[in-house]
Amino acid sequence: MIACLVAAVGVVLASPLTGVATAARSTPSVLSTVRAVNVDSGKISALAVVGARGRYRLSVPAGAYLVVLSKIRATGGSSDRVDRLAVVRAAARDRVGRTAAERPVVTIGKVTLTSANGARGGIRSPGALVLRGLFKPLTDRGITFVDTSAQVVAASKREQQLYDDGRSATPVSYNPLKPTYEITGAGTQLPNGQLTMTLDLKNLVTGQVVATKSVTGKGRTFGQLEGLFGELSSEFAGDASQVIDQSPTGGAVTVDLTVIFLTEGMGGTGSVTASPPGRTIDKAETGVTYEYKVAPGTTVSLKATPDPGSYFVGWQSGSECGATGFQSSDPEYSCTVTDPGDGRFAITPGANFDHCPMPGTYVNDPNEAVCPGVTVIHN
Repeated sequence: MIACLVAAVGVVLASPLTGVATAARSTPSVLSTVRAVNVDSGKISALAVVGARGRYRLSVPAGAYLVVLSKIRATGGSSDRVDRLAVVRAAARDRVGRTAAERPVVTIGKVTLTSANGARGGIRSPGALVLRGLFKPLTDRGITFVDTSAQVVAASKREQQLYDDGRSATPVSYNPLKPTYEITGAGTQLPNGQLTMTLDLKNLVTGQVVATKSVTGKGRTFGQLEGLFGELSSEFAGDASQVIDQSPTGGAVTVDLTVIFLTEGMGGTGSVTASPPGRTIDKAETGVTYEYKVAPGTTVSLKATPDPGSYFVGWQSGSECGATGFQSSDPEYSCTVTDPGDGRFAITPGANFDHCPMPGTYVNDPNEAVCPGVTVIHN
């Protein structure tokens, strides 16, 4: 399937086999941003910027993708626009052989360009030029871009709503990939056209800037800006990819959270909330493993909440916080995440719930105090 997509910037072709997006000739002041939303997982996996002569490979995992194109005008007052396009297919691995799960994830944050007197510079979307220069060299190194901008979030949620309302056959559930690194930039343009621009790579796990690069040159015309941003992006891409290669997860540990629900007697029900990530899991999800990343030393709080008519018996023998087993009747348990050496840390709590006894019953378990009409006898 070849999707022929017509927009104000020209014709964009998306290949279903390679995931390569190309753009026909358009006016130099317009950049087209192509984003890919994974139809299978509902995740926005990558984005590319294509100009009049641009040709970039979308570094996305295998599956069907809803490609969204937006118009970004570098000069003038045109509003950004997001168009709903088509479903394509992409290759399973990138050029360096990494699968989707192995790739570090980077996002483009705030990129500003102001004039010397504090006014906004002559280019409306400097971030688009930065991305245009960085996308190909970084994705060729196996780095995935994810767009967390308000524009693409709104577009993705709209796609999900269309599906939820039965107006689209494309199943999309917005759940973006979580970036480990963020690229930001700030520049100043003098009245004579001289421009200084700095890019920073921030480790979102530690909050530290781990790479920075600056460039100074003429930036009066759009062509000069393209050349200057291209030079900066080329130099910055080398430094950034080296840092990311050394620590793809930003020093983060991948937590494998698996909650097992047990029952005693007639069998009660309840849920377990793990923070971070702030996810509540119920019995229907027993045995399902959820992955997320945290910095080493992070404390994950587990809180068991019984449903009405049930009470929490306790965390049962065999519950594990990494290599440490635990057993407790306290509904809240704290687990400190460490790096065991392979970057993965398993949390496997066994949550036990039981039905409440009849009203008027005397009990000695403080957890049964949530049951209506019972009396807790304190030893």
